Amino acid sequence: QGKLDAAKEWLQRAKASGNSPDLASYNTIINFFAEKGDENAAKEWLHQISSFGLKPDSVSYNSLIKAAVVAGHMDHTKDYLEEMKSHKLHPSALTYGTLVSAYADSGDVQNAQMWYDKALAGRGKSNTVLLAVLLKAYVKVGDLAGAENCIKKAAEAGVAPNHVVFTTMINAYAESGDVDSALEWFRKAKEEPNIRLNIWSYNAMIKACAKAGDVQRAKTWFKMAQDDCRPDVVTFTSMISACSKAGRVGEARRWLERLENAGLQPNVVSYTVAISAGAQSKTNKSPGLREYQIFQRMLERGIWPTVVTYNYLLQSMRRSQPKMERQAEDVFRHMMQCGIKSNELTQLHLARVVGLKKARSL
Repeated sequence: QGKLDAAKEWLQRAKASGNSPDLASYNTIINFFAEKGDENAAKEWLHQISSFGLKPDSVSYNSLIKAAVVAGHMDHTKDYLEEMKSHKLHPSALTYGTLVSAYADSGDVQNAQMWYDKALAGRGKSNTVLLAVLLKAYVKVGDLAGAENCIKKAAEAGVAPNHVVFTTMINAYAESGDVDSALEWFRKAKEEPNIRLNIWSYNAMIKACAKAGDVQRAKTWFKMAQDDCRPDVVTFTSMISACSKAGRVGEARRWLERLENAGLQPNVVSYTVAISAGAQSKTNKSPGLREYQIFQRMLERGIWPTVVTYNYLLQSMRRSQPKMERQAEDVFRHMMQCGIKSNELTQLHLARVVGLKKARSL
């Protein structure tokens, strides 16, 4: 904000002294407001350009269009595009990218595709960046066949998919639980000499195996990730999740320990998934106790639980022998002290551990 105020003051001084700021100065300020979604301020500064005898360019209008997008006023973008035409300006690649991305993020496939097609008509060719942006729209609505068709058409036009396109498709199929299709796209990427997949693609494959509860296949992908790139927190957490889904509580805990000892900082999801493994297992030995120890390690590392973490922890204590009443009370009080609001599951699990009367008094 201080830099913006200084810029305003400089422009005012320049105007008062008869010196004319250049167009780039105005565009910088317009873009500042665009990033914040302050459409009115961006519009006001764009219209000030003419007071210095300057004319706005496509960069100026692209920032104004971006301001409307960030503000959620997609209907205003048409007016600004018409205003561009009145100044004999044409949308740039950045303008098209802004519009395609905005509609893609909202899952509006029809409009995302329309602006993608207009970009092709106006510029005569596509590019992999714009293609990757368009794919977001199809992926968001789960139309993976439509996404594949876009890639096919782009390839016919001479646009080869890049690593972002491959990663998008691998992730999309993995998230849908279609491990075989995700694997097919992974293999295609590996066959391309100029494509190098990053850890995200490996994580997607491991997460897909985790959803299916296929621990052995997840382990294979983890080993491949180790050989090709460095596993991250998500990689380890996905392995914890795979073991949890398969009911392999001990392995889930060991993967958490591996993460803690790998020089990486586990996150709240890592610990919550590990706690959930024991909470949901009916064969867990010493239920509640090991989960409580994981919870304490979590706090020692300065990682704050969510209501989901507390719920799984209390759930794990329901079958503990002897009853972990004192620990359950401490956990619930800690939750209240942290300002985390309990829900029906919290109350249910707490009552099962300490009794309904005690739970109500807490």
